[in-house]
Amino acid sequence: MGFRQPVGSCYTPDSTQILYPLRRCSPRENLHMTQDTAHLHVNPFIPDSLLATTQPPKAEDVDDSMIEMCQKRKRLALDPGRLQSDFVEVKMIGSGAFGVVLHCINRLDGCAYAIKKSKVPVIGCAYEKSFLNEVWAHAVLGKHNNVVRYFSAWTEDYHLLIQYELCDGGSLQARAQTQCLGESELKIVLLHVIEGLRYIHSNNLVHMDLKPENIFLSMNPNARRLQIEEDEELNSVYGGLRPLENLVTYKIGDLGHVTSLVDPRVNEGDCRYLAKEILNGNYSNLFSADIFSLGITLFEVANRMPLPKNGQMWHSLRDGKVPYLSTLSKEFNDLMAQMMHPDPDLRPTSQSIISPSIVIKCNQHIDLELTMEKRKNEVLLNRLQKAKEQVKLFEEKEKNRMGQTEQLPAKSIFWKWFKK
Repeated sequence: MGFRQPVGSCYTPDSTQILYPLRRCSPRENLHMTQDTAHLHVNPFIPDSLLATTQPPKAEDVDDSMIEMCQKRKRLALDPGRLQSDFVEVKMIGSGAFGVVLHCINRLDGCAYAIKKSKVPVIGCAYEKSFLNEVWAHAVLGKHNNVVRYFSAWTEDYHLLIQYELCDGGSLQARAQTQCLGESELKIVLLHVIEGLRYIHSNNLVHMDLKPENIFLSMNPNARRLQIEEDEELNSVYGGLRPLENLVTYKIGDLGHVTSLVDPRVNEGDCRYLAKEILNGNYSNLFSADIFSLGITLFEVANRMPLPKNGQMWHSLRDGKVPYLSTLSKEFNDLMAQMMHPDPDLRPTSQSIISPSIVIKCNQHIDLELTMEKRKNEVLLNRLQKAKEQVKLFEEKEKNRMGQTEQLPAKSIFWKWFKK
């Protein structure tokens, strides 16, 4: 598999490589085909078996003039004005060195999305590879509950725009700055992110830039539904649980540094979260590098102290000297230390981390779910009992009024009252 350079060579503009060999045909057909393929990219993350089924028939020859024309074409076709024509911008929700993230609403479906827009024209810029990597990786990965969902990408005036699902809970970095995350929630973060990593790794891809600002939160729809529940009786029951009930799903985002395991072309991510072997050029166990990044991410969030970019502390964290955090259990401290082990081959795998012997679903959240269901059942049983009493009173009144002995159908009366 490995990397296949896009048409015109994304990274070497003077290359003579083209996307597909062109068959010999009439000048008009040849020109049309050349112009079409000039706008195509080869996604380096598509498996060879799938890529082979999408290639057009091989050609015997092609005129040199057609190749030259193909090289001169721009690699990204323009789609001007789509952001303004298809979306309503609500607000800016993020900004980085290379791009901004906008909260937008689609004019047609009415749904909210996050749209990432490059600050500078993408073609020919130093960050072109990172932007295209992000699109390619998302397109290959498809949909997974713990990976930010990708919808589409396009360009406007050579600025790249990428449409994602809107993660309304912000980033893990922002959450950790405003709240102290206990071990219970850290376990949820671990479980969700590990599931996302397992899916990415199953596609022979490696993230290479896992950190708190690249982990996003999506609020549980059930929590949101309960917050707007109009039934006062249920509100009184859930009132005390509202702060805890806002469960979230953690998702991995920002795939700009993703590389293929088969033919790794590593673009080093943030040095604060990078394993030492990567800086030393050892790419023999890239999956383990992602495990290290997740381990040191959990350590930073739990410690509530920014990680160093260099110095003695930077080296200590990578030499197995991980400080013990008294706010966490010995088991969780040991797990983080294992994930940050100096030897990449001795770090736990994503499969072993999610096994019951190391970490299980947080008891707090299990108890919370059970308590909520129990109280909900209590409320409904109470309403059912009241409904039965009302039906009985109604039947007695009807008997007295009508002087009849037969009972009225209680079921219809019950549901009429119950729906009020």
